[in-house]
Amino acid sequence: MSADNKTPHNRLTGIYAEFQDIIDGDSLLKADFDTLKTCLSGAKPDIGPGPVTAEICQRIIGHLVSEVEECADDEQRNQDESPMWAANAEPGQAQRYFDLKDALDRFRLIYIK
Repeated sequence: MSADNKTPHNRLTGIYAEFQDIIDGDSLLKADFDTLKTCLSGAKPDIGPGPVTAEICQRIIGHLVSEVEECADDEQRNQDESPMWAANAEPGQAQRYFDLKDALDRFRLIYIK
């Protein structure tokens, strides 16, 4: 992996590319993801007054991870409780949410300090 791929922006872009279907399919995830990208770029996201700080980025990614967790739990619950939902669900969809959560948790540990 080249040094460029290790920047927060490039790593976040890689996570987005891997999970684009999930992120783009949920307006809250997409909005949080876009806000986090803006925060990491050093630009001021539209989240209130004050400078961009690591604490603000922590709150944004924390909210994003919470939303992903909620989506994963909803997907799993729907599959467990509804045979019709399970029959129409893409195989491994709930696991993809958990994989996205893990990727964001790793990202947070490495890049958001």
